[in-house]
Amino acid sequence: MSDEHHPYEGERWQPGDLVLDAEGSLFTRAGLADQAKGRPWGYPDNRTRRLTGEPFVPEGIATEDFPIRPLTLLLRDGRPILPGVPDDISGIDGTAAREVAVTAGVGGLFLA
Repeated sequence: MSDEHHPYEGERWQPGDLVLDAEGSLFTRAGLADQAKGRPWGYPDNRTRRLTGEPFVPEGIATEDFPIRPLTLLLRDGRPILPGVPDDISGIDGTAAREVAVTAGVGGLFLA
């Protein structure tokens, strides 16, 4: 994956990822060509997968900073994301949620 679009530190997005931003807007990660042009985000379609089974990847129209952080990952590869939950979740609040999300391998997913 090209790093020319410079995602925010700790974020690891894949083309087709569907996210919810802090203001309640939905965005889908664009393909690598659009990411390299500085337009890594597009708007979701009414479907998450193509008939071929591939994830829907929109045309990139928005810059990296357009979706308002934090972003919550909803779908990856056209399927719902179910994060791993630690045995003891009582200590997860505030900034600790970010470390748990990074440990689970999902950039931008906040559990609290």
